[in-house]
Amino acid sequence: MKYIIEGGTMWTNTKRKEMELLVEDGKIRGIRPSYSRYQYMRMNISSFIIAPTHVMMDDAPIDDWSNSQLKEHFIHHFLSKGCTTVLSVIPIRYEKDLSKQLNLRRTSLFNSPIDFLICPLVPPKVLTPSFVRTCKKLLIPAILVQLDEDGAWEDCPWGWIKEAIFPYLLVLIPYLPSSINDKQRKKILKRWDTVLKNEKITHYTQQIVPYTPIEERILKKIGVFPLRGNLMVGGEIIYNLYNQTTLNDSVPTDAPLLTVFKGQIIKIYDKIEYRPGFGTELKIKRPLYFQ
Repeated sequence: MKYIIEGGTMWTNTKRKEMELLVEDGKIRGIRPSYSRYQYMRMNISSFIIAPTHVMMDDAPIDDWSNSQLKEHFIHHFLSKGCTTVLSVIPIRYEKDLSKQLNLRRTSLFNSPIDFLICPLVPPKVLTPSFVRTCKKLLIPAILVQLDEDGAWEDCPWGWIKEAIFPYLLVLIPYLPSSINDKQRKKILKRWDTVLKNEKITHYTQQIVPYTPIEERILKKIGVFPLRGNLMVGGEIIYNLYNQTTLNDSVPTDAPLLTVFKGQIIKIYDKIEYRPGFGTELKIKRPLYFQ
């Protein structure tokens, strides 16, 4: 069935523009300023702004949780906030544990109501060329690296790691414990950026804050954008609706009035439809594609 979403304002990349969407079979078939000559059924959203749903990071240890705990976790941290894709973090203490922990997390997310991708969190000793090559084979687009005040991460074999990353170009993301104060945190992150820029290694300069929308620029680095975090021709019907008066020109962080995920309404005002197993694992074939 074809229909047109009309009358609303589309928010994308910190910009507002008046656009209409032509939808068919759960896909966006066209985006134009107007489809006035088309005779299809119309859905008017003139009181709202339509925007991409969020992608957020989750570093909670969910593998031992019950189904009821997982449901509460997803509703509170993601579905209520208009998030339909989660970057799930798995701590890895030893390189040999990667496959086992990946399979364990996939089992935990088997009934996920939203899409997900899994990324490892490693101490510097695990960040080796062989570990990077393993991540490439498994199509893992990002590795979170634990940074401490002792600076042990600076002794990583960066030249070999750079060679191991090519050509998949997975992204290294800093992860600092909450015990580090703000002044020291800024100092460590500045040093991180300097070292990896000098080594010409793909990386992100800041921490990703859990349970908050991940910026488009890091989504592009990881390769999640434009699969998610985007409204585009050919994409699935996944969007949030916001009140016109509550959204400024920054990334929308207020809870949306309505969330549509793969053509299904999963949130409308305070009512949330929890659908176990509705989500799937995203496969990132090429990070940095839109960087």
